[in-house]
Order: sequence, then structure tokens, then C-alpha cells
Amino acid sequence: MERMRGIAAAMVMGAAMLATPAGAQAPAPGGGTSADLAKGRAVAMEFQDRLKQQLLGALNSGGPTLAIGVCKEAAPTIAREIGARTGTTVWRVSLKARNPKGRPDAWEAATLEHFATQRAAGADPAGLEAVTATDGPQGRSVRMLKAIPMAEMCTQCHGRTIAPEVAARIAEAYPQDTATGYAPGEIRGAVSVSWTETRP
Repeated sequence: MERMRGIAAAMVMGAAMLATPAGAQAPAPGGGTSADLAKGRAVAMEFQDRLKQQLLGALNSGGPTLAIGVCKEAAPTIAREIGARTGTTVWRVSLKARNPKGRPDAWEAATLEHFATQRAAGADPAGLEAVTATDGPQGRSVRMLKAIPMAEMCTQCHGRTIAPEVAARIAEAYPQDTATGYAPGEIRGAVSVSWTETRP
């Protein structure tokens, strides 16, 4: 679901900047490489694919009210499993987060806003991604962000029209939810992947 679909929809921050519309302010470059991008992309795609399969199973067996609980419990579990195996930290962020823990920091917020600009200019949101890297006392720290396009099935819990019983379940599970009002194809948020390469 989350695959690159052309140079016009790609963005590599730190190594290169592609398909940036005139006047669009991109986050500052920071030394990321194509290898960093590839590693982060692989992690983000595995996370999305595994979570999607669990959500589809929940939707098919119990509908969106069951899927809400599955997403709440399964997403962090999958993220921890992948992170432990790959040496990364994985989570989701959004400008309209369902969980306060999913609110972006300054770099993530600027990148998400730039993704929105890219999409408005015609880019495929499935291919929007960014990477940056910095050197610090602990080693080289890398951060990668991959956009999450709004899927049709996700509108049942994140869309503009939500069934009352689903809205009630969301309010119960996520009292501070702001992650509704999306249409298919819009950018729901992003998978954030980070890791540190320690010095010898």
C-alpha cells in the first residue's frame, strides 16, 4: 500500500529534494541518505502491512467497533516487535492525532505539512516520504517519515460521517481524539521510524 510510485511523488530530505512546488517551504535538509530512506521505508511498510491485515480481519469479523480496539492494542505491539528486530523505534504521528502520544514534534509537523503541500500539487501520497540524519554524542541519529494515505476502509473510524455506535466507541477509547473528518486519499498521518548508529 505504501510504495513509491514515481519520482514526481518522492521526497528525500537530507540527500535530495524532489518534486517540491514553487513556494513550498520544506523542512531543512539534514544529511539523510538513500540507504537510510530504504531502511526506514522497509520498516514503515512492514508495520503498515501487518497492521492492515489485522484491521481487515477485525472489520470482517466484528466491524469497525472491534477494529478500534484492535488498532489500539495491535499497533503498538507490532511497532515494538518490528523495532526490536530491526533496531528502530516505530510509531505513528498525525497533525490530527487520535492518541495524544501520536502528536508530532517540530520536524514531524513540518514534514507532514510539506507532505500536504506535495499532495495538493498532485503528488501521490503513497510515495511521500522524508529522511534526515544528525551526528551527536551517541552517534548518528536517523529519522524517517512515510505518509499514510487515508484508505477507504479507514473512513469508518476516521471519515467525515461516522456511525453513532462507532463514534461512541472512539470517544470511550480515545477521549482526546481529533482524527476524524478525512476523505479517502488525504494524508492521515505518517509512520515515523528512527534509529541511532553508535560509534565503534
